[in-house]
Amino acid sequence: MKNPVKSLCGGALFVAALCAVGVFSTGCEWESSDSEGSWNDSMSWVNFSGMYRSGDGSRPLVSNFSLASGGTGTTTTDDGEFNEYPVAGQVGPLKSSPFVVIEDVINFQNRGAAGWTLKPGSVNIALTGTSTGPVGSFTDNGSGILAGTYSQVPGGPSFPGTGTVNYDTGAWSLTLSASDPFVQEAQVSYTYVVLNDTSISGGGTTTENPPTSGDWVYTLQVAQTGNRLSFTDNRGFVWEGVISSVTTPGGDSSGRSPGDVVGTFEVKGVTDASYKITGTLSGSYLVVAPDDGVTYGQMTARRIQGIWIEPTGNGDLYGEASDSGQTAVTTTTTI
Repeated sequence: MKNPVKSLCGGALFVAALCAVGVFSTGCEWESSDSEGSWNDSMSWVNFSGMYRSGDGSRPLVSNFSLASGGTGTTTTDDGEFNEYPVAGQVGPLKSSPFVVIEDVINFQNRGAAGWTLKPGSVNIALTGTSTGPVGSFTDNGSGILAGTYSQVPGGPSFPGTGTVNYDTGAWSLTLSASDPFVQEAQVSYTYVVLNDTSISGGGTTTENPPTSGDWVYTLQVAQTGNRLSFTDNRGFVWEGVISSVTTPGGDSSGRSPGDVVGTFEVKGVTDASYKITGTLSGSYLVVAPDDGVTYGQMTARRIQGIWIEPTGNGDLYGEASDSGQTAVTTTTTI
């Protein structure tokens, strides 16, 4: 069977010699042979899972977020010209059943600031049963009226639902059929377009950098299994991807050598792949070698750095994971 992990520090003498040189420089690099591969057992000690925050958690993880120049289009009306910034796949609330009325607020970019509003006719609200899949869809008619249908189960009878949306505040409400309440837990999600009035001084921006689409990002939960990654932020946005390569101390893949470990990654939005995060996960690996001949290790000083990319713009990502409460990773390497 082909090993899904290849070492640039192989067993051949000439390769080993290269690795020896690596001990005195940056170490050798371990790579996954494909995006679906996973690390072998000897690399199980490389784990960057944890909750990442920026400093004390009071500052956003994503900074210097800048809007794409001119957005992705313009709209000209009798009131002036507007730049357009589409947002796809934003996650809303999880609604418990049963319910007839459902409401929320779409936290769009610079909501409440002068010159920023939702584009009339662009708002789409979807209901997805957590155990059954898509069961409802509602759109606005350009005059603040929402209308659509829903089903109790996919492919079942359809029932009407109506409501309203406020383009300036993002607040919306839907009322379903009184005789046919929604009887399962549902996840709400949105797609919409943000308009920015170009005639407003400064483009309608606030004194701070604009947040990422939806709201500011303060936490990022990283879950790693092998070389597979899943990211979830405080808004409920989810990304998935892989660690494509890892550099270990001296090229040692066994977890017996202390030092800095760096992994290069890319993750994409689960709902919309145009949302991406690329960068590195890094940490300092500490080793304890007890008398029983088993190596114990712990990844400390973990950091994430990269570029946060959205259809509306991009920003710098930086976060740190607390070392408190970590469980030491045990390897099976005999010393």
